[in-house]
Amino acid sequence: MKKLKSLSAIRRLSGSLFFLLLFLSFSENVSAQKVTINLTNVPLVNVLKEIESKTPYTFVYTSSLIDVKKRVSISVINEEIVPLLDKLLSGTEISYKIVDKQITLSPKEFKNEKQNSSVQQQTGRRISGLVTDETKELLPGVSVQNLNSKKRAFSDSKGVYEIDANDGDIIRFYMIGMLGKDVIVTKGKSVFNIEMLTDIVQLEDVLVTGYQTISKDRAAGAVGIINAAEIQNRPSVDIISAMDGMFAGLRVHGDGGSEKLTIRGISTMTMGVSNPLVVVDGFAVEDGLESINPNDVETIHILKDASAASIWGARSSNGVVVITTKKAKKGLHVKFNSFVSVQDKIDIEYANPIASSKDALRWEKYLWDNGKTFSSFSISKDVDGNNNPATLGITLMNMRKLGRISQSDYDQQIARLEQIDYKDDVYKYLLENAVTQNYDFSVNGASERNQYVFNVRYTKDQSSFKFSHNREILANFRNIYSITRWLDFNFSIMTKFSRSNNSGASLSDIKNISPYERIIDDNGGYTKMVGAHYQEFIDDVNGVFPKDWNYNLLQEIKSRELLTDRNSLRMQTSLNFKLFKGLTYETKFQYELYKTENNNYYNQDSYYVRDQVNKWVDYNTTTRKVTKLYVPLGGQLLKGYSTNRAYNFGNQLKYNQTFGRHEVTGGLFTEISSSVNESFSAPTIFGYNPDMLTTQTPEIFYPIRSYWGATNYTLNGLSPSLRYTDERFFSILGNAAYTLDNKYSLTGSFRIDASNLIVDDPKYRYAPFWSAGVNWKADREDFIKELSFFDRLNIRFSYGHTGNVVTSTSFVPLVTLMGVYSPTGVEYAVINDYGNPALTWERTKSTNFGIDFALKGPKLYGTIELYNKHGIDIVGEIDLPRLTGTSLQKFNTAEILNRGVELNLNYEISSPSIDLTWLTKLNFSYNHSKVLSLKRVSYSAASVRVPHFEEDRPVGSIYSYKYLGMNESNIPYLQGIGENTWTFNNVAPSTSDHRDYMIYSGSNQPKVLLGWQNSLYFKGFHLSAFLTGEFGHIFRRPTFNYPILTNSKESSILHKDVVQVLDNTATNIPKMPSNTETNLQAWGTLAQFLNTTIDKASSIRLQEVNLSYNIPSSLISGTGLSNIKLYCQVSNVGLLWSASRDGMDPRYILNSTSSAATTMLKPPRKYTFGLSFEF
Repeated sequence: MKKLKSLSAIRRLSGSLFFLLLFLSFSENVSAQKVTINLTNVPLVNVLKEIESKTPYTFVYTSSLIDVKKRVSISVINEEIVPLLDKLLSGTEISYKIVDKQITLSPKEFKNEKQNSSVQQQTGRRISGLVTDETKELLPGVSVQNLNSKKRAFSDSKGVYEIDANDGDIIRFYMIGMLGKDVIVTKGKSVFNIEMLTDIVQLEDVLVTGYQTISKDRAAGAVGIINAAEIQNRPSVDIISAMDGMFAGLRVHGDGGSEKLTIRGISTMTMGVSNPLVVVDGFAVEDGLESINPNDVETIHILKDASAASIWGARSSNGVVVITTKKAKKGLHVKFNSFVSVQDKIDIEYANPIASSKDALRWEKYLWDNGKTFSSFSISKDVDGNNNPATLGITLMNMRKLGRISQSDYDQQIARLEQIDYKDDVYKYLLENAVTQNYDFSVNGASERNQYVFNVRYTKDQSSFKFSHNREILANFRNIYSITRWLDFNFSIMTKFSRSNNSGASLSDIKNISPYERIIDDNGGYTKMVGAHYQEFIDDVNGVFPKDWNYNLLQEIKSRELLTDRNSLRMQTSLNFKLFKGLTYETKFQYELYKTENNNYYNQDSYYVRDQVNKWVDYNTTTRKVTKLYVPLGGQLLKGYSTNRAYNFGNQLKYNQTFGRHEVTGGLFTEISSSVNESFSAPTIFGYNPDMLTTQTPEIFYPIRSYWGATNYTLNGLSPSLRYTDERFFSILGNAAYTLDNKYSLTGSFRIDASNLIVDDPKYRYAPFWSAGVNWKADREDFIKELSFFDRLNIRFSYGHTGNVVTSTSFVPLVTLMGVYSPTGVEYAVINDYGNPALTWERTKSTNFGIDFALKGPKLYGTIELYNKHGIDIVGEIDLPRLTGTSLQKFNTAEILNRGVELNLNYEISSPSIDLTWLTKLNFSYNHSKVLSLKRVSYSAASVRVPHFEEDRPVGSIYSYKYLGMNESNIPYLQGIGENTWTFNNVAPSTSDHRDYMIYSGSNQPKVLLGWQNSLYFKGFHLSAFLTGEFGHIFRRPTFNYPILTNSKESSILHKDVVQVLDNTATNIPKMPSNTETNLQAWGTLAQFLNTTIDKASSIRLQEVNLSYNIPSSLISGTGLSNIKLYCQVSNVGLLWSASRDGMDPRYILNSTSSAATTMLKPPRKYTFGLSFEF
């Protein structure tokens, strides 16, 4: 109860703070600020930085036009900004213009034309317009120059410019951080609205690591960056879709809704901790990218190497994704964005490639006629416990054998089943076109002392599966309040509420339908589908047991409600003290709360409930009467809860100062964090009535009886399940950067992490992680300038250590207490892990060499990276003598190497005469992975025929049986050890290392990743296309598994390759077995892992195509709206090329460690239409 009260108090407090800060944000107004400065003979840039640190003003200038190294002296006391600038720039050739809190510096001959109207030529005419960026944000302070008359102007605080021009003049628009743009003045036109594009080279001048912001020119690390415009040009409700193909070395993989990220290969053998760390506004967050609104993101930085990521220590070996949210802009800005997406229906033929009804019945007839059954196979219509399910085909065959139907009736019904295609009913009754509606509203503003951002998004998502849908509200509020000149208060809050209804069918439900089963009959009624019992038995006891025992999937869907509610809360707050010049201290705190509640309700008509009611009874076989019910009548409610509470408390002391030729940046940091996870599965609520909120408690009987008289059973769902974990970290860290002459930089960082997850011994628990790097701005060297080739040339080198923590093992044995075992009345437990007494951090040693370049002349720029990632102390399974109690145990003994090259190229071509610009961006990466050490000596066939880790092989290695065809006895045979062979009917060769007779097939991890983006800008139109590619890996294809008859539907749910077997035309898998074959089960086990099932996975796909149009402001003047943008998108367009033999899409074929190959849902093609505007 105390916890509930505390939680309620936190919610009330956060709500009060939210509305208080929102009120302060909209009402803040302050007066002008005065400055005191006393500096003698220092570079002008030092004075500009001093003014920026003491005022809300920022300076914008072009270093090639303004000599910021010129030495000046200034001494003022309580001076306002205008007189201060007049004194500072007196006697120089520099003029200034103030737009809101932005000061633009330019040579004096570039003064704003509106301020020098007396010298304007009257022979031309005045043109004007609005200047915005690609997100339609207004751009004040843009330099506007008539290249013919040499006159200049600037855009004002509203982005409006005016300048005199003649027809045919070329007008150039320029601003720091944006690509320049030229426009030719055409006859009869006086309004030219300009959209400027972000200059990636200049954007990357700022690097954000989560702990600090530093000039890219001084940083030594490998970092990829995309900005808000690139994200918003790819409309989606999830941020991962906007990242795919945008970063060199970043792989997005997995099926729709559960994508994963991999940066520069896999560096751990524990897949549960292989994801990159996600940082949002300086805090590592628990829910990754789940609660990120793409429309609220300013930049995404991918930290790839140790120099960039080591500051995050024991959680950074897999890379770091740093999210920086949008900041407020001067004035009031209100924006609305909405889109609707419609998907094609799911391609069931691809997701479930099963045989036709006719072929499935042919295989079942072969099994039935030749007695190919599992040892426990039994079907009976009598009440004897052998009432196991059988397919419709097998049921008919059994009835014909027992004389219950005639041969003609059998032939007629089989012929009817052969004409059925289950997909017809699946598409009609279970699937539909998925529709997503997204509405996004944001408002932001800033004054001299206050900045605020508020946005809210509502998403309504109708699934591809009927009766399943999702609703979500995501809201963010951020506020920065300058309490005094030396103290800022920051506060932000994120809340997300979602409800998912998953009552509809799932892919596994559909995969469990026989190809000849129908869902609805010709009269519109529910058909009898195969459930948990033999259909003849169900028909025979109809009316005897309390409930109807027939099963139908659609009826079951309509009889259940499977709800998941998720509530997320994240609060961040900090106090930033400006202690004195260049030195700041920040104390910050983050609290996170993520709650999930599952409510799965099955009403009394559901098969889930009916089967339990009928199954657990006392039944008199003589009178055919049920004498006792063990399961109460009514519905059943299954409830479960999980909660993740986390806090992070940090302190940061930062220093940044310039002393003549020297620039020093440094910081000391401490961090304490805790993440507590709790889960609780409640006992089943029996007899539940959701309208009356009534329940029934079952009588506790042990043992209970089944309908066939068996005992020694208990009711399911009577015992609760609880889980609790607490992961705590303590960290001390520091970093520093030194730059000489703005050309030569040294960087370094050092961090020590400790955790309760690591052994107590200090030599293992306190792990040091560090990095060092150098950066050389070669383009500022005279001998480079003389080449007149490079506009930018930056050379970097770094080395360091990062870490990873594995939670699947422990330094003590891990035991799960299972409660009391009913038959004995004694408590029992299960050993999950035997313990690693020397458990320590996984470590990765990273080396990186990088070159950033931009060429003069052609607008070609990019980055080249060479890297080497050497993982040591990796937790891997090694062999142990069985006398220890286990044959395998996890220890920090493995090593993994990832080595590669990355290339990012950007090229721009523009034609001012037709207002056309083409931008192309290519991301290429090559990664070679290798397991250097594992210390395993025994490898079973089952462990190596699936993706695994193996010494001296790439990550994700796969072995296969070498198929030699069919021998003279019509038995498939395989290559053995040496020159020996063995058949499917033999025992595998005797060896402790089954690789001796298997062949290496390759790795399922791609060596080469490709992302290619092309954008065309023409007047108000923007057309873009995104291609991605993966090369150099393999996958195992799904195929026929030669099933025998079991108490399930397996004999009818067959891969479509069965037709090749039945027709005896198979070449890559065994042909039709003989009628006397007795070892068919082994055939299925081996056939799925033959070398002939391996295929090439290289492919190129067209990820999406986007088209947008910005409506000219002249058409919407007077409406109160601005920056209206219409856009559309086609995503998941499809494969352009595949190396697979049949053009299969390997991205959606799962080769897991537990199965040969499984087809996943391939995201259907999606069509999006949207509108955004400001007012």
